[in-house]
Amino acid sequence: MRSELRSSLVRADHEVDNDTTAAITSSNLEARLIVIGEASDHSACILLEVWPNEDAKLAGEPIYLMSSTSGVQTFGTPKEFVQNSSTSRLLDGKPVVYCFENLQSDTKYTIRLNSAISGMATLSKEPTFYTLRSESTLRSKYETIQLGFTGGNRFFEVDYNNSAPGEDPWAGLLGELQNLDLLVHLGNSVLQDDTSQLWRRSVTGEGLSDEEDRQVLQQCMWCQAQQLLEDTDSKDQWNKLKPQIEELFRSTYRKTWSQTSMATILTSIPNIFLMDQHEVRSNWGAEEMDITIGSRTRWLAKVAFSIAWEYEYSLLLGTGFAPSFSSRYDTRLGQVGLLRLETRFANLDDNDGEHQGAALQLEKLGDLELLSEPARHRPGHSSSASELLLGESQWTWLRSVLSENGTLHDSKDLVVMMAVPLVFVGTAADQMLQKHHDQFLSLWDNYPEEQATLLTLLNSWKANGTDRQGTIVAGD
Repeated sequence: MRSELRSSLVRADHEVDNDTTAAITSSNLEARLIVIGEASDHSACILLEVWPNEDAKLAGEPIYLMSSTSGVQTFGTPKEFVQNSSTSRLLDGKPVVYCFENLQSDTKYTIRLNSAISGMATLSKEPTFYTLRSESTLRSKYETIQLGFTGGNRFFEVDYNNSAPGEDPWAGLLGELQNLDLLVHLGNSVLQDDTSQLWRRSVTGEGLSDEEDRQVLQQCMWCQAQQLLEDTDSKDQWNKLKPQIEELFRSTYRKTWSQTSMATILTSIPNIFLMDQHEVRSNWGAEEMDITIGSRTRWLAKVAFSIAWEYEYSLLLGTGFAPSFSSRYDTRLGQVGLLRLETRFANLDDNDGEHQGAALQLEKLGDLELLSEPARHRPGHSSSASELLLGESQWTWLRSVLSENGTLHDSKDLVVMMAVPLVFVGTAADQMLQKHHDQFLSLWDNYPEEQATLLTLLNSWKANGTDRQGTIVAGD
C-alpha cells in the first residue's frame, strides 16, 4: 500500500488551508487545473492551466517535478510549442501539456509550480503521483499492474429521475486510489450537453417548462454554442465566434474537473482517457445535420472535438497536442497489453472521398474527421460490412499490433478498451430500443459482422499463445 498517497486524500471537509489561501492572494497567477496524464516507468505528461491574468509576470519554468527519494528536480517540455508561445498560451488561461523524461521508476513525484503560481483552491495537498515500476520488473512472472476503470461524469447533469442533482459520483473512488497504478476514463469525462433532458424528451415526448429550459441552457455548452451560431450562415461568421465557442467548451472541463473529489483524483494518479459522444454532443451522428456537408452542426462538432483533444488525448505520452485521427493508442505495461478502439469517431483515409462519390464526401479539417452513424449505412461507403464501425485504417492498425510481429502479440494479458459495450442486448433488442432512443444506433449490436470479426480476432490472439487472457472493458 502506498500510505503517502492515502495521506493526501484523508481531508474530508475539502477546505483550503490558510497558507494556501494566502498564496493565492499574494501570487501573480493561480492554477485552475492540474491533471496527471499517462505515466510510464521513466516519463509522464502533466496538464497545467492557470487563471488568466494580463498583469502577471512569469520568469522561469511554470512547472517541475520533485523526486521524493533524491530531491532531484525535473523540468518538462511543452507539447508542440516553443517556450515563448507555450508561456503566452498559459498566461491566456488555456491548457498546456508538459512532458517529463528521465524519471526514476516506482518513485513518488510531487508536482511543484513556479513561485508566481499558487495551487488549485480546491486541493488541500500538493499533487503527487508514482511512476510505474521498471519494465523489467513488470515483465517478471509474479508482478502485476493494477488498473482502474471509470466512465461518465454526471456532476452538472440535472437529473429528473429521482437522483439528487449535483451528487458527487467520484467520492467513493478516492479510497481506492492507493491500490491502483493507472486510472482509465472510458468516455464522457465531461458532458457538453444535458443528457437527462434529451432522454426525457425522446421517451415521453414532453416539452420543457421555462425553468427546465433555463437549466438546460445554463448547463449545456453545446446549446449555448448553437445559440451563438443561430443567425449565422457562413464559415467566416462562425470562425469569428470560434474563440468564444472554444471557451464555452473549455469551461465544461474547468467546472467539472476542478470539483474537489475529481481534482483530487486527477492529481493523485496517472490518468488516460477515451472519448465518447458527450465530449461533443449526445448521440453524435444520429441527426441529418451531423452528416450534412458544410452544416453548422458539423463545424461545431469539430470545435468541440478539438477542445476534448486538448484536455484528454494530449495527455497521452505518444500523442501530439493538435487533433489527429492518425494517432492510435497501444502500449505495453510489463506482460499487460493495452489498446484503445475508437467507436464514435472513425478515421477516413485520403481515398475515402473518391469511393463515396461527391454526394457523400465528408468535409475534413486536416486529418480530423467525424464519421457519423448514418453515413456508414449509405450506399457507396468504401468499408466492408466487417469494417464499418472502426473503419478501414483502424482495422489495419489493430490487425498489425496483434499480428505475430506486432507490439502486443506477446502480451500475456490483453486489455481492450472502448467507449461502448462490445456485446450489449443483441441486434433484435437493440433495434427495438432504437424506436425509443436513437443512442442505440452506435452500439456494436448494430454491426454483427464486425462484432464477430473482432471477437474472432481476439480469440485467435488468445489461441496463438500460452496462458493468455483477454479482457474487454467499455463505458456506457
